[in-house]
Amino acid sequence: MNLSRLLVRTAAVTVMCALPLAAQMTMPDSAQRARLMVNAERMSHPAEYILGFKAELSLTPHQVGLLEGVAKALRDSVPVRMQRMRDAMVSTAKDSPAAAAMAWSGPVDEKAIRAQACTQSTGQVEAMINIVRDRHMVGELLTEEQRAMLPMIEGQAMMKMIGKP
Repeated sequence: MNLSRLLVRTAAVTVMCALPLAAQMTMPDSAQRARLMVNAERMSHPAEYILGFKAELSLTPHQVGLLEGVAKALRDSVPVRMQRMRDAMVSTAKDSPAAAAMAWSGPVDEKAIRAQACTQSTGQVEAMINIVRDRHMVGELLTEEQRAMLPMIEGQAMMKMIGKP
């Protein structure tokens, strides 16, 4: 059997296996998507997110005070971080060959597009690293038992966001 026939058969089997799964899945409606976006935004502010689960985590008054202080400090630092990212994006977009390469016609400059994508992804990586650092800082204020509860709480929150019981 030649390679092209093998690829076609493999693709067909993959699609046939995936169809039953796809039929079971429903695309989220606009309200569900909005709730997911709100939840994602809340999760990027970990101290505020955790404070939303005071009762579930049985946070002590001392922990609440510490988390409120962290939440304020992070809230104050977010605009600075965002401005830094915007400045970096603007400075790399100016005079970028990738901007011309994204036109509707003309040559496709893959090298310029790849370079621009790498530059943009660096900013996204920095943002992700900052979020993870913030989450770790907040996690250090919780007990081991409270940290162990977080995956379940996050899962329940996500299910609630998409309207599942």
